Amino acid sequence: MFGRFHLVLQRLKEGDNPRSVEINKIDMWVQLHDMSAGFMSQRVVTDIGNYLGTYIDGDPNNFVGVWREFLRIRVSVPLDVPIKRRMKLRKSEKEWFGIEEEDSYHGVEVAAQ
Repeated sequence: MFGRFHLVLQRLKEGDNPRSVEINKIDMWVQLHDMSAGFMSQRVVTDIGNYLGTYIDGDPNNFVGVWREFLRIRVSVPLDVPIKRRMKLRKSEKEWFGIEEEDSYHGVEVAAQ
């Protein structure tokens, strides 16, 4: 972040004209917190990523071991659309998560809580 604004950069390929490159999306890591065990599946994680933007990939350690505090996914989010702050997941009852940005060593992340 630069002040209270995000600084969005894109790596150019050799021969690219910087004036012709469109920057209309950002790839970011998203943390999914407080998910009940029934929602911890690759299908649900992929659906959440596609709800936020476009699902790219998940952390390979998401489903390794007994329990994780949170799951991590990488999504591509359009810059012209506000980040979604809530998502309703329904299995047997309604469950909500809030979504918030987090600053991290590697840049801005979004955390669903």
